[in-house]
Amino acid sequence: TIADGGAHRLVIDAAEPVSDAWERIIRSTFADEARVTLRRLTGGFMASTFATDTHDRNGRRTLPSVLKISPRAVTAREEAAYRQYVRPFILNNATVLMAQAVHGEYAGLRYNFLGITGGESRLQPLESLYVGDTPAEAITAVRQTLTNVLLPWYGQAVVAPVHPFADHDPRVLFTDLPAVAQEVLGIDLDAPRIECPPLGRSVPNPYYFLQHRWDALRGYTASWFTSITHGDLNLNNVLVDERRNIYVIDFSETRVRNVAADFARLEAICMMEHTRL
Repeated sequence: TIADGGAHRLVIDAAEPVSDAWERIIRSTFADEARVTLRRLTGGFMASTFATDTHDRNGRRTLPSVLKISPRAVTAREEAAYRQYVRPFILNNATVLMAQAVHGEYAGLRYNFLGITGGESRLQPLESLYVGDTPAEAITAVRQTLTNVLLPWYGQAVVAPVHPFADHDPRVLFTDLPAVAQEVLGIDLDAPRIECPPLGRSVPNPYYFLQHRWDALRGYTASWFTSITHGDLNLNNVLVDERRNIYVIDFSETRVRNVAADFARLEAICMMEHTRL
C-alpha cells in the first residue's frame, strides 16, 4: 500500500496568499501540527504578524501562538534582543519564543500568546483600553509597565556617553519625511513654528528642525543614564488580559540607550491618542 504523503502535510488556512518563502517558514515553525489558521494582526512597520489557531494530527486544538515574519536582519535583531534582554529580566511579562525558521530573505519567529488563564485568555492591546471606555485602567497599566514590569531594565541604569540625535534620527526609517510633510500636509519647511488651530496656538515645527538643524547635531555627545530600553514601546506593544496582567511584545528595537527613551516615546503617543484633532 502506498500512502499519499500530501494527506499528512500541514494544512495552512490563510485569508491572503502565502508566498513560497513564507510557506516554508510556516511549515518549519509548525512542524508538529496538522492544521494552522492564520489571522493577520494590526500594527507592525517592518514585520507581518499573525495570530495562529492550531490543531494536532488527532484533531485536538493546541496552544494558540503568534507568528511574526520579517526580513532576516529584523528577525535576527529581535531574536538576539529576546535572548539577551527579555528572557533574563522580564520573561514572566513577555511572550516566550517557541520556534524560528529562515528561508531566503525572510525569517519567522513563533511566540506563545497566552494570558495567565491559558488558551481562552482574552488579550487586548492597551490602545483599545486607552481610546475606549476605560482610559483610567490603561493609564494604571502604563504606570505598572514602566515601573514594576520593566524595573529590571530601568532600575539598573548606568552613566555612559549617549548620542541623542544620531540614535533617534527618524529618517533612518522614513528617509523622505520632511519632503512628505511638505507635500502631504502642506507644512512650510522654512517656518520655525506652525499654527495649530485645534490647540489655539502655534507650536514648534518639527520638520523645520529636522530639515535645518538635525544634521549639525548628529555628532553631539553627552554623558547620561543608559539602560536596556524597548525602543518601540507603544500602546499596541503592551497587551493586557481579562485580569489586567501585562505582557510586553515586539523586541526588534530593544537595546541599551538613553534611559528616558521609552518614557519620551510613550508620552507623545499617549498625548496624540488623547487629543481629538
